[in-house]
Amino acid sequence: MKNLYLFFLLAFFFNSSLFPQTGSVELREGGGTLVNTYSSITEAYNAVPAPLTTSYVIEILTAYTGSAETFPITLGFKSGTDSVKTITIRPAAGNSGEVLSTNSSNNSTLIFDGCEYVILDGRPGGTGNNVDLSVENLSTTGTSTYAIHLRNGASYNTVKYVWIKGYTQDTAGPRALYFGTSVSNPNGNSYNVIEYNQISGSRSCIGSSGTSGSPNTANIIQFNIIEDFGYAGIWLIGNTSSTVILGNIFQQKFGYNTTLAQGILVASSGGSGHTQIAANKIIDVQMASTSSTASVKGIVATIPAGAELSIVDNFVALTRDNNNAGTVYGIQIQGSADFTANIVYNSVYIGGLHNSGSTGAITTAGFVKTSTGSGAVFNLVNNIFVNKRTGGNAAAYHVGGSISNPAGVLTIGYNVYYASGAANSYNAAWSGAVYNDIDQYKTAASPHEDSTIFKNVHFVSDTDLHLADSSVGDYDLAAFPIPEVPLDIDGQLRSLTTPYRGADEADIQIPVELVSLSAQVSGNSVVLKWSTATETNNYGFEIERYSQLSGWLKTGFVPGSNNSTELKEYSFTDAGLKAGTYNYRIKQVDFNGSYKYYNIAGGIKITPPADYELSQNYPNPFNPATLISYSIPEAGYVSLKIYDLLGREIAVLVNSNMEPGIYSVSFDASDFSSGMYIYELKVNDFTAAKKMMLSK
Repeated sequence: MKNLYLFFLLAFFFNSSLFPQTGSVELREGGGTLVNTYSSITEAYNAVPAPLTTSYVIEILTAYTGSAETFPITLGFKSGTDSVKTITIRPAAGNSGEVLSTNSSNNSTLIFDGCEYVILDGRPGGTGNNVDLSVENLSTTGTSTYAIHLRNGASYNTVKYVWIKGYTQDTAGPRALYFGTSVSNPNGNSYNVIEYNQISGSRSCIGSSGTSGSPNTANIIQFNIIEDFGYAGIWLIGNTSSTVILGNIFQQKFGYNTTLAQGILVASSGGSGHTQIAANKIIDVQMASTSSTASVKGIVATIPAGAELSIVDNFVALTRDNNNAGTVYGIQIQGSADFTANIVYNSVYIGGLHNSGSTGAITTAGFVKTSTGSGAVFNLVNNIFVNKRTGGNAAAYHVGGSISNPAGVLTIGYNVYYASGAANSYNAAWSGAVYNDIDQYKTAASPHEDSTIFKNVHFVSDTDLHLADSSVGDYDLAAFPIPEVPLDIDGQLRSLTTPYRGADEADIQIPVELVSLSAQVSGNSVVLKWSTATETNNYGFEIERYSQLSGWLKTGFVPGSNNSTELKEYSFTDAGLKAGTYNYRIKQVDFNGSYKYYNIAGGIKITPPADYELSQNYPNPFNPATLISYSIPEAGYVSLKIYDLLGREIAVLVNSNMEPGIYSVSFDASDFSSGMYIYELKVNDFTAAKKMMLSK
């Protein structure tokens, strides 16, 4: 019995949180050599010698439970770290589903405290591509409650393949991951990379708030899933510059009781750098408030003075009803500062049912510019904004795009606006006036929007904004080529000459665009003329002629210009035609063999001349060749000969039966001496002769 009691006692201690987890965390040199084992991540990190002379890896074993951990886990500065001498923290191979968890109001689970070149990698053994390790703070209270906190100059660090969780969606202040302030480091929390993570919950999934003396700069947030936030997926709160937000997916299963919900929010204070928001998918941002003053937005920016913001290649799809939300905007640029904004190649769709809205106001829109800076540079090019939201106040407007305030230095054009679904739907708005007539809109927006169109665009679905159906290959969607944006949202190369508007470059290229095609009769010849505005992969043009006797025949070929964005002029002369009626078409052929026909409407009629006529040769004088033309109104035997001044026959140009028509023949006098010559035409009862001068 005593031994049995001892067994249970030992088992209790071995499984009790009172017993330290000796050996649950390993510290290894980068090459794999074991340095020592520890009971916590904190102990292992503190044991890393400084200055570093090599890289180190801290591996969390399956025995780890966090019972011996010091929370928050604080990763302080270590001298000697650089891009080679890094410190990596990760689960060991085979340790799947590891969780670093606290329930700590106004505190954090993990703090990067002034450290540099530390890598938190959620993949067991550092291999694969699955999000595995979780870092969470279970607290539902506290304005400074974070799962991961970067502070005091934490720079050049990486967090990847981690599930970062917060639980304070309805409390103002908390972030799942927070770039905080740097009291003692003027470089701020900068040059960090947050990638391939799943970031869930909290008031904002990611927030950044530096100070004017120590701004957070050049952090990269890319390829993450950002979900179920209360206020904003990413909030650049202030004194944050040159952030890159790339390739993230923003999604929400349900909304929270907030009056504002935004995928990406850029605030107005601090920084003069270039922030880039590119290739993100923002899907169904939601809120649960029933207030008519509530608002849902995909991307909203109040850009700091002197800063530049580029919003490029994004999908924004807002299709939820969102109760009584007063406004629903896909992208909005606001504020009064002088900045540079580039909104290029985005696709936005607004759907759902609206239940409120203010009379005379832009209530829902794919895009809205309300910024008022007179010196701001504002570029809005190659976007697609579709709004099919229904319902709402009958005097409130649903629009595709709205330039509410045209202040600034504007470059606006090649956009697509479309709105339908309600009597108060309008394709576009300019300075508060709404338009469904494209000509009236262009007049109001002049000199902008000349190449903008009002047109419905077909997507794969309301939330998948890749082009589909008749929008694929639609020349109306041809954009203005921008070499600085060579890729679409999927990383697909855009056409150099006729890219698509919006974020998706469809798999089928937009074909050659003929802007004119005409045919003109000249005697017994037909002169075809055509021009192209753009060409993509254009091998050339086959000329085909049709008559009742022959059917369609290829009569010539004109090479194309391959790729071009400039106006190109082409012509082809089909000469020596008999009297009759002909039809023509041009077959445009790509280098890959695909082709498209362009027909000339109506028949082209060649009529016989009314009289016999022998024209003066041209040129005259000539050296050594000249052209002689003649007309015959009736069929007959034609003789056209050349004589010298002594009456000697020196050349026979025509000696055959011919149909009525106008003909031309060339005379080459290379073998003759300079001087005067006579050419004579005989046909039926008609005879005519003229002189010509050969001058060598």
